[in-house]
Amino acid sequence: MEDDGDEEDKLGKSKKQAEALAESACRSAAENSGVRSASDT
Repeated sequence: MEDDGDEEDKLGKSKKQAEALAESACRSAAENSGVRSASDT
């Protein structure tokens, strides 16, 4: 069953993508709040 290896790769990639998306979302949220506080002052 060689397909198992491919599925594991897909799972690993999607997991990395999810982590990257969460990280970028946190960064953009922090940047947005930072921009807002900077513009407020």
